[in-house]
Amino acid sequence: MIYFKNYITACILAGSLFACSSMDHTYRDFWKDGELIYPAPVDSVKVFPGKNRIGFEWQILADPNIVSAKMYWNNKNDSMIFPIETNGQDYVAGVMLENLKEATYAFTIYTYDVDGNRSIPREATGKAYGKTYENSLLPRIVKDAYYENNFLTVVWGDPVDTTSYGSELTYATTENDLHTIQIAADADTVRINNYNNESGTIEYRTAFVPTPMALDTFYTIPREVKVKGPIMELPRTGWTVAASSWDTRYPTNNANPRTPEMVLDGITTTRWVNEISPIQTDYPHWIAIDMKTSADLYGIVMHGGDVNETPSLIVIRTSEDGTEWTSRGSYSVKRMNGYQYFEFSESQYARHIKVECITPSQAGNKNVSIYEIGAYTRK
Repeated sequence: MIYFKNYITACILAGSLFACSSMDHTYRDFWKDGELIYPAPVDSVKVFPGKNRIGFEWQILADPNIVSAKMYWNNKNDSMIFPIETNGQDYVAGVMLENLKEATYAFTIYTYDVDGNRSIPREATGKAYGKTYENSLLPRIVKDAYYENNFLTVVWGDPVDTTSYGSELTYATTENDLHTIQIAADADTVRINNYNNESGTIEYRTAFVPTPMALDTFYTIPREVKVKGPIMELPRTGWTVAASSWDTRYPTNNANPRTPEMVLDGITTTRWVNEISPIQTDYPHWIAIDMKTSADLYGIVMHGGDVNETPSLIVIRTSEDGTEWTSRGSYSVKRMNGYQYFEFSESQYARHIKVECITPSQAGNKNVSIYEIGAYTRK
């Protein structure tokens, strides 16, 4: 057994010597010009996209022989050399490529030592943004802007997307200076106490950062917004009214009539009620007002009352001739003992106003009542 083990060991040693000899023969041709030397490559490459530019940051571990780095892009048709002085210490480089066309680029980076030896490559990808990207950006919507009680109130729509970090709002101050403030991307309403209402407008643009690593901020084209002035209720002298029906159980000489004229009498304890007896009419119920002269209408003011017959949903229409009507939108009505203002999305010159009660009342029945109706413009 001992002789057998020695024999096996001898065979293994002989095979190893033969293998080493064969390997040496195989790689001898690669050593004939000397050993290949590879400088330390760049490491931890970070890419920072920008406006027609791309920035880079990378590290080079301590290698006293490295003297430069070279970057290639556009299939190696373009390149740039960057001098490096490591002084035998770890080295962090910041590099900027300017004047790039808007595109996505693939980069290859090498380091070189004093003898011209080149490191293994490092790859990176980066994007330069430009006008095409900027022109595709959509600003955040301003839903409303109005001046009341010495305050400018700006109501914002939903945020555009996650790459938007906010908007810039510029306005004229009471000192007649232009002032710009930053508006957070999730801000719903902004109130400003030094707005000069004589200017009548504001201007804003929305800011975007395409990626968290981006170098530059991109902006939408500035938009001008007209600011609505304070509410001015229109005088109701001479107005006339008509309705789909009314409660005839209470004649006009009664102490509590329910005719359409009640919405114009200025008394918040009298009201118009649809016909209930002998016929209880179905929805919709409507009441229409002729203001006799046209006005730049911004909305209506209505007292619906705190009763079961208070409307739950209304459609407001306007007309110049009382025949062709334009919808100004549908509005939910609160059951409350007070006035409510229903603002149109945009102002409209009109002479006639119609309020249609299109769904069951607050109590869910077929009846409806309205105490007062008015209209307003803005300065």
